[in-house]
Amino acid sequence: MTATSSPRRDITMLFVTRTVRMVAYGTIGVILALFLNAVGLSNEQLGILLTLTLLGDSIISLAVTRWADRVGRRFMLGSSCLLMIFAGVVYGDASRPSFALLLVAATLGVLSPSGNEVGPFLALEQSILAELVGPANRTHVFAWYNLVGYLMTALGALGAGQALTWAQRVYDISELQGYRAVFLQYGISGGVLLLLFALLTEQVERPERRKRQPEGKAPRATPGSTGTNGTAVQRDEESGLCEPLLGTPPEEEGPHTCDPPVPPEEGSGGWGPTSAPAGGSEPGGNAPGVAGSASPGGCGDGGGGGGGRSATEGLPFELADEVTADCSERYGSEAGGVTPPPPPHRAPSPPPPGSNARSSGGGDGDGCSGGGGSNGSAGKAGKVDCGGAAVGAMGLSVRSRRLVMQLSVLFATDSFAGGLVTGTLLAYYFQTKYGVSTAYLGGLLFGANLLAAVSSLASGFVAARIGLINTMVFTHLPSNVLLLAVPLMPGLRSATLLVFLRFSISQMDVAPRASFVAGVVRPDERTAAMGIVNIAKSIGASFGPLLTGWLAERGQFQGAFYLCGGLKIVYDLALLYCFSAVQPEH
Repeated sequence: MTATSSPRRDITMLFVTRTVRMVAYGTIGVILALFLNAVGLSNEQLGILLTLTLLGDSIISLAVTRWADRVGRRFMLGSSCLLMIFAGVVYGDASRPSFALLLVAATLGVLSPSGNEVGPFLALEQSILAELVGPANRTHVFAWYNLVGYLMTALGALGAGQALTWAQRVYDISELQGYRAVFLQYGISGGVLLLLFALLTEQVERPERRKRQPEGKAPRATPGSTGTNGTAVQRDEESGLCEPLLGTPPEEEGPHTCDPPVPPEEGSGGWGPTSAPAGGSEPGGNAPGVAGSASPGGCGDGGGGGGGRSATEGLPFELADEVTADCSERYGSEAGGVTPPPPPHRAPSPPPPGSNARSSGGGDGDGCSGGGGSNGSAGKAGKVDCGGAAVGAMGLSVRSRRLVMQLSVLFATDSFAGGLVTGTLLAYYFQTKYGVSTAYLGGLLFGANLLAAVSSLASGFVAARIGLINTMVFTHLPSNVLLLAVPLMPGLRSATLLVFLRFSISQMDVAPRASFVAGVVRPDERTAAMGIVNIAKSIGASFGPLLTGWLAERGQFQGAFYLCGGLKIVYDLALLYCFSAVQPEH
């Protein structure tokens, strides 16, 4: 398979999995609240279960996205499918389910109270798509991805509503029996997804995982590369990161990025690069004019060598990211990599003419250090990756962590508001207030999601003209005003029309939002960033049904609509204020 056909096949497969999954979520969105009410749960219990379900989805998403790049994205996606099968079996087969059993199955089985995407699937698939397509096409691909999602959710809702009404009329089954059949279909969909995810290629994994050498297999030597003691250094021919970008004369050749670290002079602060005097031979046996080896940016557990440059300094971003991954692979990372053993001790080389002798001091970081400053300033670099960017426990650089945390707070606010009126709660509201059938509810959610699908596709073209943030804000604001007016409508038709108008523009922010998050962080941080953002959204949304259930129990269901619309307007204005000047860089 060619390098170009493999990403295309993976992209197609991700769209297929999105199709299957969202049809299943669409069917559940119509009947979940109705099923819980039919088995005897009160409105407050219903709200509690939906809240805890979304919290459980958040915890599962956190675990999956945190370890997916290390363990394997395909493995994590397949494991999540097994949870779907478990939930489908429990809800579809248990004759007298208790509240505790329903709660456990809904929490672990990534059920969707809204009919939209929940759980770890979205973050992993968006991260994969962001790497398989270029930045120029990213928003358009996400727009098509969301169009497929909304369209399939709409078809699932319509199919479930019509099928249940037909089955009750023809076969005289009870509503509860029909609901159970829908949940069994959900479990079967999880099995289909498991097979589809198994067909993905290794291109969906992170590059450093794809390039990982099998244990015991030595990398092949690259001709013309020389290491310490005049011996040829074995380099990974696949990564191609150890060859200099431009040929340099022997007397000017600098240290290779991937050469093993050289021990410093006794009493110095850490590992650092050394240079052989021009025209001479080092005591260790280096050929004349060949510089001693250096660790990338001072990699090792002794901190950074003073005066040394980061391995990625001056390189384009794409190459710098690959060098960082290669360095972490060879010498270990702060996440637990193995520090390379020191080579046999040899006498240090004198500094080259014109250099500052005091700059040989080192930092004292553990892991990779960025190296000391000039003029003897050895400053501590802290925990820094081999590209010179500080990293933390979440796998994000300092800058990315700040942006992701700010976005997460805003998105969590928006999701909390959305959780007050999820798809299944909207259907429940129309059923309790107007007494409509499941067929009507299916048609309502079908029309709403169909309009959302069309508007999602248009969002890519709008974002290309007015920008991502402007698209997110100025399409979202009027939709929230419409939502405020839904409970004020005098009848069923006017309320339905307002819901359709609202959904025709309310979801145009979804694709630009995913594209914006993918563009403001580095490629190696996208899975973590997408996971954190989606987890924050799930946690925020989880508390909405709890409040709505409390309001519905007291006859104030319409208050959920007012809170939802008002909070979303506050979110839109805050997003515009905080991020209107931030542009995606990657």
